Amino acid sequence: LFYNTPARRKFLKSTQTELSHISDVVFQSALSHPMIHFRLSHEKKGLIDVPAVRSLGDRILQLFGESLSDETLEAHGESPFAVSEETAPSGSLDIFLSRPPLRRNHRKDQYIFINQRPVKSPLLTHAVYDAYGAYLMKGEHPFFVLFLSIDPGRVDVNVHPTKREVRFQNAEPIHQAVRKMIREALSSETILRGADSNEVRAFSSEGRSGGEARRSPSGLQSPWAGWPEKVEEAKTSYLAEPAGRGAEKPQGEGLGISRLPLIRPLGQIYGTFLLAEIDGEFAVIDQHTAQERILYEHFLERRVSGNGPGAVQPLLVPQQIDLPLQRAGILRDALKMLEAFGWKIEEFGETTFLVREVPALATKVSIESFLLDLTEELAELEVSSQAEQPILKMIASMACHGAVRAGQPLTSEEIKALLTTYFERKTPPTCPHGRPVFIKYPLPELEKLFRRK
Repeated sequence: LFYNTPARRKFLKSTQTELSHISDVVFQSALSHPMIHFRLSHEKKGLIDVPAVRSLGDRILQLFGESLSDETLEAHGESPFAVSEETAPSGSLDIFLSRPPLRRNHRKDQYIFINQRPVKSPLLTHAVYDAYGAYLMKGEHPFFVLFLSIDPGRVDVNVHPTKREVRFQNAEPIHQAVRKMIREALSSETILRGADSNEVRAFSSEGRSGGEARRSPSGLQSPWAGWPEKVEEAKTSYLAEPAGRGAEKPQGEGLGISRLPLIRPLGQIYGTFLLAEIDGEFAVIDQHTAQERILYEHFLERRVSGNGPGAVQPLLVPQQIDLPLQRAGILRDALKMLEAFGWKIEEFGETTFLVREVPALATKVSIESFLLDLTEELAELEVSSQAEQPILKMIASMACHGAVRAGQPLTSEEIKALLTTYFERKTPPTCPHGRPVFIKYPLPELEKLFRRK
């Protein structure tokens, strides 16, 4: 091995370290070539032995095990660019990724392969994290394996001496394709219903007939099996459906039991957390993050539907806002974006602005605090080709400032309205900033905590 480079032999590490490097190479080769049988042994001890299989998914099951494979989603599509326009009219893009909610606080087990070769690509990694967005809690990292086949002429492999890091000739379509594919997979209703663990998840009562006996997920009889067929509509308030219960509701989604889990509000503690039984399971809900997610989804829906900013509230006396010079420049660039969501803000000097109108949902917002936080977030925004990133930042900030705060007492009617709206909309189980909305404790878990089983 070192006949032509004897000096390199002096720089070898310990046997265990070098074995680890060798294992990584064989592992990644096996991962990207499922049709080949790989074996690796050391001192007659087998380290890797994976027979040939037909699919990438089968190979992931072999190498990562059943527990991780069961929590993995698949997304498949065409590559933005052909592998070879003569031999293959279109390449492929295959992604295997973690199902939310995540429990990983490290970046291990993240693999990118281009034309079956392991590489590092900040662009593709950024696309994955950008796609997860609010599904990632702070400090969490996804597992993912990404396979991209592409015309080799569109990839620059000479960025790094080891040829492990690559750059693309036209990066934008690739970034968009990866991001779109992952977002579609994560936003599917199946994922929201399937993320059941002792963490956050969305509940659904689809498929249940109104008259059948209700049972909890543990199989025990629900304590309110006689719950009425129709649930009385929750009282409308600023905690419930954002724009009034009517125009904004998708067709066919009433408050009947067929669309909602069985919700039994129990109360509020510390002025911050709501206690409830949801489909026979005990749940603790963060009131701020729950409504924050509701508002965030509402603003997104209005943007996608093109229905405009919704109701606005003129201020009797325009509020004057003074910002530091740099922040003022950022706000000036964002005025049109804010106007599209119901904010009417005029320049009143180099660093002074007059706020004349606000969205109806933002009447309780501290305007100065909102604009300061928004300009700070926009200033820290990474330079990216994603034109919608500033919009999403603004929407998240509006939702955060417009939501009920921690420490604010709620009446039983307001608690019921908030929980009903949240579960009716089947929103993702985290707020836009990645914090969990609720944590559930199924009966078996409570029995374990109290050593009853």
